[in-house]
Amino acid sequence: SSGINAALTTSLSTLAFLSPCWILESGTNDETGFGVFSFCTKGEDNIVNCRVYGGRYNLLDIPTVIWQVVSILYGGGCCLLIVCTMVAISNLFIKGIIGSNSSILIGYIQCAALSVMAISLLLFPMGLSSDFARHFFHTSQAYSTGDCSLGWAYTLAIMSTALTVFCPYLAHFAVSKQDETDQCDVASTLAERPKRTKSLIACL
Repeated sequence: SSGINAALTTSLSTLAFLSPCWILESGTNDETGFGVFSFCTKGEDNIVNCRVYGGRYNLLDIPTVIWQVVSILYGGGCCLLIVCTMVAISNLFIKGIIGSNSSILIGYIQCAALSVMAISLLLFPMGLSSDFARHFFHTSQAYSTGDCSLGWAYTLAIMSTALTVFCPYLAHFAVSKQDETDQCDVASTLAERPKRTKSLIACL
């Protein structure tokens, strides 16, 4: 159903956003990685430290401007998906909470989320040309990983964004199906009324 699909894509997208494994330093067994919300580095004591940028997520502490923009766009897309998912799941328990007009609005919101998330994924590799990226990855350039590699979180972000494409269609289909069911119920009720009237007249 649309609610289950929305919950799945939202969960995967949020997991990818929070993960530090968007870009990984080669030869470190995934111990040094950077994302758009958190990062992991290996200290001199060989202890891996993973933390959020700025301690409590400070956008300005993200090392490159490109990644700051990506964090805003992708994180904003996740927030929009969370709102749509909450509404879709509510419709599973409270039938009719989403009407045709609401379905269209939700579809537009999901399309907006899909657009900004797709743009952010295209922008992220541009940050590899920054001085910060070259400090860790040496030969990296925009859209060229060099001494680093794309992590599983970036791949997951691509997959979840691709799955989001189906959310607006499933939401519209679910509401259309519900409207058809409601119309059939109304038609059945109207068809039974003459029979009941005839039965009452016969009894009289």
